[in-house]
Amino acid sequence: MLDLFKPNMEKLKAKKNIKGLIRLLQNKKDYSMRSFAVEALGDIKDKRAVEPLIVILKNSDENIRERAVEALGRIGDLRGVEPLIEILKDEKCCVRISAVKALRNLGYKPLSNSEKIFYLIASQDWNEIAKIGETAIEPLINIMKDEAIRDRAAEALGKIGSARSVEPLITLLNDKNYMVRISAAEALGKIRDERAVEPLIQIMTDENYNVRMSAAKALSKIGDERALEYTITLLKDNKNYYNTAAEALEKFWNKRAIEHLIVLLKDTDNFVRLEASEVLGKIGDNRVMKPLIEVLMDKDHNVRKAAVKSLRKLNYKPSNNYERLVYLIEANKWNEIIKIGEPAVELLIEFLNDSVINIRKNAAEVLGKIGNIKAVEPLISILTDSNKDVRECAAVALGKIGDERAVQPLIFMEDDRKFINSIAIAAVGKIRRYSGEIILELLKDKDNDIRRIAAKTAKPYLGAKAIEPLIAVLEDTDKYVRFCAAESLEYLHWKPLNNSEKVIYLRAKQKWDEIISMGEIAIEPLINFLQNNDNDDQMNIVDALGRIGDARAVLPLIEVLQDKNYYYFIETTLEAIGKIGDTRAVEPLLEILKDSNGNIRKNVVETLVSVGDLRCVGPLIEVLKDSDISIRCNAAEALGKIGNINAVKPLTMLLNDKYYMVRVKAAEALGKIGNINAVKPLTMLLNDKYYMVRVKAAEALGNIGDAKSVEPLIPIMKDQDYSVRMSAANALEILGWKPSNISENIIYLIAKDSWNEIVNLGKNAVEFLVAILRSKDDYNHKIKKDIAVALGIIGDTRAVEPLINAISGYNGLEVAIALIKIGDKRSVETIIKFLIKKIPVYNNIGYQELYQEFTYFFGKYSSFILSAFSIEYINSYTDVCINQSENAVKQLTKIRTRISNNILNLVTTIKDYDIYKGTDDHGGRTAIIVNFDTVRKIALDELKRRGHPPYDPSVFLDEEEWKK
Repeated sequence: MLDLFKPNMEKLKAKKNIKGLIRLLQNKKDYSMRSFAVEALGDIKDKRAVEPLIVILKNSDENIRERAVEALGRIGDLRGVEPLIEILKDEKCCVRISAVKALRNLGYKPLSNSEKIFYLIASQDWNEIAKIGETAIEPLINIMKDEAIRDRAAEALGKIGSARSVEPLITLLNDKNYMVRISAAEALGKIRDERAVEPLIQIMTDENYNVRMSAAKALSKIGDERALEYTITLLKDNKNYYNTAAEALEKFWNKRAIEHLIVLLKDTDNFVRLEASEVLGKIGDNRVMKPLIEVLMDKDHNVRKAAVKSLRKLNYKPSNNYERLVYLIEANKWNEIIKIGEPAVELLIEFLNDSVINIRKNAAEVLGKIGNIKAVEPLISILTDSNKDVRECAAVALGKIGDERAVQPLIFMEDDRKFINSIAIAAVGKIRRYSGEIILELLKDKDNDIRRIAAKTAKPYLGAKAIEPLIAVLEDTDKYVRFCAAESLEYLHWKPLNNSEKVIYLRAKQKWDEIISMGEIAIEPLINFLQNNDNDDQMNIVDALGRIGDARAVLPLIEVLQDKNYYYFIETTLEAIGKIGDTRAVEPLLEILKDSNGNIRKNVVETLVSVGDLRCVGPLIEVLKDSDISIRCNAAEALGKIGNINAVKPLTMLLNDKYYMVRVKAAEALGKIGNINAVKPLTMLLNDKYYMVRVKAAEALGNIGDAKSVEPLIPIMKDQDYSVRMSAANALEILGWKPSNISENIIYLIAKDSWNEIVNLGKNAVEFLVAILRSKDDYNHKIKKDIAVALGIIGDTRAVEPLINAISGYNGLEVAIALIKIGDKRSVETIIKFLIKKIPVYNNIGYQELYQEFTYFFGKYSSFILSAFSIEYINSYTDVCINQSENAVKQLTKIRTRISNNILNLVTTIKDYDIYKGTDDHGGRTAIIVNFDTVRKIALDELKRRGHPPYDPSVFLDEEEWKK
């Protein structure tokens, strides 16, 4: 019941009842009322609310204070500046931030160093605060009471680097927030005051590792050796942060730090040994060279690499061949190892078992290039390495060394990666003593890849002896083996002895166009391939038989169709039969037409059309009842191509099919058959909901040529769809129809998209074009856009009012251009208001045209209006856009006319907007807010100087005003 006595807050806001809202503001019991009142007064922006809102700034509730600050910023009264400056010292971060935003809106700039400090603290601009220096210390120390920014305040104190900050920062080392403790430690490290040593040592046992790390780094910067022991304990504390501890340790640069690091070179943890090696290199003391040389033989590659890096910094020179080789291996200088040659073999053999794949691979490769037989057995042992690249390099290396002991292991090397088997066989081929007989055997191997590499390597090792075996391989079951055999035969200068051999050779080379160019003499060999093929080239063979087009291929191709194993290339086979076009295929095709596979039935229908036998008509009519949509479509298309009159009635029934594509194909087919019995059902189809059905129905009626089609086709020229209108107009042309009056003529020309002819009709067309522009049901937006363009070109003032009414629609830009071209001053206000709503526009061709027409219509005001509303051909630079607007309005203030008063009044209504540029990392659009505050303010200030002249649209209609 009590709710009945509550004021209606929304009603108070809607009626802008300032007094009522101020009373709500003073309600101490109801928080929601006070909060609503503050928001509402800020939205209304009435200056009577300023003083009450200033009082509210002292409210104990931070949310109320924050909203009051925002409201004062929105109202924009300078009385709010002083209270808001005081609010910059508020204890709550959110209130201070809002005060900064409000003061910016009021154009506030700090007047003193003190004001600047509090302004920057509230803005959280810590870098600028740090630049101020000593005078910022006290305010920063005071603001550290705010938990939200305590860590950032500490960070700023560290950047200032004054000893005055040490005690407050030491206090923060015990803060409950670990981020504050970290910032305090880092700041103390920058100040480097010895008073901080003991407190920093105490937090070396902090529960948070990052705090301990920050303390260690700070102590290292201060340089107190008491911190050394604590820093050393961190070396094993956490591997993820070991580098930070090591970095702190290296800064001590003394004997004790070096000794500890040398001990860590033998630690069981790889990561610890690695970091110790790196830090010793950074210290740069020659005493660490010997321990680092020992690390060159570490079991871990990364540790060895770190040692090499550190030794390089110490200008280390290997003292013997062994050291030099280890150094070169870890430095990844394998080409230099090859130059060393035989002395490197023993060590390279050791590295064949290294844990790093790349080292094993490179060691094998280099051993192959050196070519010493000592490496044969070790290389054979890694033919079973876990890594495929290592196995491959080992096989290649053994081939290069050429030792007979490698032959059997390479031949029997069974790898799950067949390419490596091929590499192995190629390696065997290089061991010449065994190559000939081995390769002949391998040409018959069961593995395709091995036969392929054997066919490729036969040419250099067998010579002319390879020709007969390779000719046999030209008919291998694998096309890649056949290709390699053909390549080798070419190398041996072999030429086919007859047409049969030539076809076999060309097939191996995959030169199907050359086979087809041979014509009929290739038919028999191709048929043989078809019967004995392993499916590898089946599609190419079938395609070749179809393209040659010899009737001898029909029966073998039909046999292929009847083999269920060949379903996967049945489409190509059917296409080939269709190209040959032999009627012997009709009966088998009709049999396959009963197949349960819809895709096969669809392709059979297409083939029957190509064969073109009247025996197909009856079965195809039956297929019109098929459950598969695409088959019904194909059958309808086929019957249309055959053109038999018996198909008219079944096709007419298909015009009622529930799937629109079936109706499309049926209408198309009836148009091709051309029987007048289809006219009435096709006429019914002119109102189908699918535009493509209407298109095909109109086309079909035109093709049939019955005069009864004229009357129903005329209204179809006003269809919503462009292609339907065009089809209706074309059909009427075929039927010999001519427009009987100007209205019909315009409708016909619109349907034909003949806008130049409409424009040529001139003023006679205006009345009809305006009627269409005004209509709500007829025509689509594209038509109305073209009408606007045409009316602009014709230039008749009767179009002004209809165009003004149409400018708010989809085609506003074209309407605006049309109005400018007509040049009637009644449209001035409408055009300018349109521009205000459409800002900004970049790289838009339509707006370029608008820009070109502007000078003619708006005269000397054109550049002001264009730039003021940012309608300029620029490249999405918001600063350019704003600068142009500001400059334009400033120039406009110098023109003291009633028209300039109007334009300035309109400038004050410009709204801020977002420019969307591309997409961000998450696929969303990125927005840049363009703020017109300054532009509006310039206009408002000038209107004040002029005594607030009212906006008067009638001024735009006065021709004399435009000349002033």
